[in-house]
Amino acid sequence: MIVGAGGAGLAAVRAIRRRDAECRIVVVTAESCPAYSPALLPYLLSGAVAEKGLVLADTRFYDAHRVALVPGTRAVGVDFERRTVLVEPGGSLEYSSLLIATGASARGEEVPGATAADGPLTLRTLADARILQRRLEEARSVAVLGAGLAGLEIAMAARRTGKQVTILARSDHILSRNVGAEEAAVVQRWLEESGIRFLLGRDKPAMEQVGARRYLTTGQGDAVPADVCVAAKGAAPNTAWSSPVAARTDRGLVVDEGMRTGIPGVFAAGDAAFSRHGVTGHVEALATWPSACAQGAVAGTNMAGGDGLLSGEIPFNVLPVFDRRISFMGCTSPEALGYLGGGVVRTVIGDPVSGRARTLWLQEGRLVGAVMFGSQPGAGRLRQAIQSGVRPGSAKGGSWGLLSGLPVVGAR
Repeated sequence: MIVGAGGAGLAAVRAIRRRDAECRIVVVTAESCPAYSPALLPYLLSGAVAEKGLVLADTRFYDAHRVALVPGTRAVGVDFERRTVLVEPGGSLEYSSLLIATGASARGEEVPGATAADGPLTLRTLADARILQRRLEEARSVAVLGAGLAGLEIAMAARRTGKQVTILARSDHILSRNVGAEEAAVVQRWLEESGIRFLLGRDKPAMEQVGARRYLTTGQGDAVPADVCVAAKGAAPNTAWSSPVAARTDRGLVVDEGMRTGIPGVFAAGDAAFSRHGVTGHVEALATWPSACAQGAVAGTNMAGGDGLLSGEIPFNVLPVFDRRISFMGCTSPEALGYLGGGVVRTVIGDPVSGRARTLWLQEGRLVGAVMFGSQPGAGRLRQAIQSGVRPGSAKGGSWGLLSGLPVVGAR
């Protein structure tokens, strides 16, 4: 049984069928629509993608893989001794092995003065997107709480539809969980060129009505027009129903290299799992689509009797910024680099402002992180270098230029 039909769940289905053509596979999902890509939801808001363009797996996928799909059914509990999952609508389903791949839900934010209609709204599911899309049709101004990946993507989607957009955040720079202040400043400049406004270092948001207009105020005295307010404050794993899984944290279920939770026959993958960073060794939530798929594939292999291992993962994200792009892999945030201790050297290759550059982080000659501005040549080689721990050469040597796809013109 697989609970969840996202990237991890679908990857597990494929992996199981590669090893076992006959076993029964049951996929339970709370949603009634076909499996879709949540990463594309901002493009649905802007009209760049239609709903059918979100679909990852329809009935043909489940038929081809001989899967019994149980849609519109939410897991609400589990009896590990009897190996049954309790579901709503009422009842229970038996399993011999279980994969918890229920993803995560958006963390909202309570805003004093906001009504139920104000929200703030969130964007995590197709249902969220449909609501937000309707609200945007009537809005002139949008306020986004949060300057991480999700917040920036929502802001860009709203801006593409001609809205006045302001991003507010407590942090002093955007993308604080992904990159340092210097890399973030480049992206912020790109977004400001598109007309998006930033108010950073802000707290205590509240909603106020002035005549016919709604405003989002802050503790610093700002008053931001906000016909629509969206909270993009991260996500919380949907794992409460599976308590008490061994080694459970409030940010996910801790798993070993085979995606096992510690309870016989029970696995976890995707946003529900808490696994090991491939560079720092730190156990954390690696909530990216590639990680979810890799974890799901290992879990599915082992559910079917294999010996799959995932010794460590390299976080990897790509953020299109209108007609530009930035990607980051490995240790690129202050928090991740902090886990490495001292001896980390930052090297800049090319000109980030021009939109064609690389920032590399090295520790004792080993590449531990990379940010790529613009086109992606060499991305695979950089990621492989981080994963394998090789030391291709000096930070200022030609070998790094070859890896990054750019000449070394500004190393420091």
